[in-house]
Amino acid sequence: MKCEVFKKITPIFVPFMLLIIYQGVKSFLLFRRYKQQQMEDMQGERDQLAVEKEKNAQMLAELEALRARLEGQDAANANDAPPAAQEAAEHTDGTAADNASSSDDAAE
Repeated sequence: MKCEVFKKITPIFVPFMLLIIYQGVKSFLLFRRYKQQQMEDMQGERDQLAVEKEKNAQMLAELEALRARLEGQDAANANDAPPAAQEAAEHTDGTAADNASSSDDAAE
């Protein structure tokens, strides 16, 4: 009696079991492909960030060089001109505009 039940269930059970196994393997392979694609995308982003970081470091170095050069020029300009000439230039710049506006007011 047990053999008769087994003979009736087996033709139905085996195809469904094979289908379940096939779909399980297919799902597993799709999941591996998905994870691999995710890892490739992440590696691409890391590479892009590394390139951007390198560019930023290069720009920072250029800015530091420009800042040092400007500070060197400012120091050289300050050392070249005598202090009295610097004070006169500062007073002339401020008073020249005041004198011009004063003379315009006086002319009216």
